[in-house]
Amino acid sequence: MAIKQIPFSVTANIENFLAGIAIEESRNSSDKQKAAKKIDSYLNGIETDLREVYDKYIPNVLVASPTAITNLIVNRMQEDPLQFLDPSGAKNIVEKFADTNGEYYRRLHTRINRALLVYHTKLLKQQGGMTNPIAELNRLSMRLFNRARKIDNAVSARVLGMEFANSIKQVFGSKAILAAIEPGLGEGYVFFSSSFTAIGDAIRNNLYNHIESVLRSIIGPLEFSSKYKTGSIVNIGHAALVNDIGQYVNSPAFAKAMYSISTGGSKLYAPEQLSQGASFFKKESRIIENKITVDREFTGPEKGYAALLTLGITFTNFEDAAINQDRGRRYERTALTKIGTPKKVKLTTSQRRNLFDTLFKRVLKGSPHLAQGSRSILEYIDEVIIAALTGKKARREKSKKTYSSKTTRTDFVPKTNTKATKFKKPAYPKQVANLQKNTTEFDIQDEGLLSLQNLLNAKLVERVKQNMGTGGRRDILNLRSGRFAESVQVERLSASKAGAITAFYTYMRNPYSTFSSGGAQQYPRSRDPKLLISKSIRELAQTITQQRLRAVLV
Repeated sequence: MAIKQIPFSVTANIENFLAGIAIEESRNSSDKQKAAKKIDSYLNGIETDLREVYDKYIPNVLVASPTAITNLIVNRMQEDPLQFLDPSGAKNIVEKFADTNGEYYRRLHTRINRALLVYHTKLLKQQGGMTNPIAELNRLSMRLFNRARKIDNAVSARVLGMEFANSIKQVFGSKAILAAIEPGLGEGYVFFSSSFTAIGDAIRNNLYNHIESVLRSIIGPLEFSSKYKTGSIVNIGHAALVNDIGQYVNSPAFAKAMYSISTGGSKLYAPEQLSQGASFFKKESRIIENKITVDREFTGPEKGYAALLTLGITFTNFEDAAINQDRGRRYERTALTKIGTPKKVKLTTSQRRNLFDTLFKRVLKGSPHLAQGSRSILEYIDEVIIAALTGKKARREKSKKTYSSKTTRTDFVPKTNTKATKFKKPAYPKQVANLQKNTTEFDIQDEGLLSLQNLLNAKLVERVKQNMGTGGRRDILNLRSGRFAESVQVERLSASKAGAITAFYTYMRNPYSTFSSGGAQQYPRSRDPKLLISKSIRELAQTITQQRLRAVLV
């Protein structure tokens, strides 16, 4: 799967994508009122401020580099000393921070690094040994995208939203923020969070006070400016992922632009001109100026990050606050104005009823307890809608019992009284059902694949050793202790309808990933462990089967 196949799926269908996530979250509600309010809040938010909803509900990956943060602070100190110093403070203090080998710079860098490390380590301990949650989400995301290569209607966008929410819950449960170890994102710490809002608050609480503390101790309590605020110096900004073959952008403003074009709200581009609109926005908004440089492998389809990007996950890093805010106020706003992003028109009573009907029919399939009570769920929703339009309050649903998603019975769906509603039975497009069957590549573990996997693993260690150097060769890895070769293993196999087989393998990345792309000893590139392992797997496969096989690191 390549990103170019589905570059704007979520951003162009963001309203329905978020509605799908709302459905999934509503299934955890213990009563129908909470369920109705959950979806109603999504709809209201989308209608009033799409950007705010995007920040609040779309997952985010933050790359935090201690060196980058330190440099941002020191550079701002050189440009505007009075943001840090009391007017009577000694100006030579600022000059001392500029020396990257000096005591002041090193103390600031050390404190920032320590604060990030402590928080990162704390999260790693809390997540049960999962060192790379992003990779785990990739695995689940790829299954989803093998079934839904392109979203071309509203209902399938909701299905994607629901399945994506399911994937996140499978991996992360109720945790909002997790730490990740991902060499592909370069130097620094990586945090995966349920939203941009969640990670922003957490980082401020676990980093900013440390920055202020060390600056006060270095500059001196009397000379340090009482007006200083770390948040006015550095911001967490939405960044583009950039490598030698492309620039990948997912941000709230980008989503707003693509949504406007796809829904016919743009005065500059027609719905079928999403690609042109995307190129225009990237240039006009200057979002590429804030970038995270990654290698080609990171955005390659075999790693699964293409799925994350296309799902709409945002990537962020630290940026100078003034530059970040100026880009938003001037360039992003100008780009959106030129493209044409009118305010969302409020849904009519009929539209809102139809949407609620469709959404809650799906909620009830997984939460039969919501149908119980004196009034049917649809009757209650009808009252919620009318109350929202008239300003009156809906009657509170009283229940003698409480339910939770953990104790929900799934062996029956209670009958509901729908005589008092005006809802019509929704007509679901055939494409929805077909999403489950339209699989272009699927995971199977039948006897044939299991046998092949066992045969590969039985001979793989020896074949890797045979393909390694025996002395002091510099072009390939040399066999010494045998620890590297013995760590290589095929984890699973998958087969496509065309007959191609993919072998997913692992190896001991610490310390051997240092020879891989992006590692400290990545040159010469011929020493990359992935090349050695892929070659060994293919050679073994050729002696066992005639089917095409490729090897992918997981």
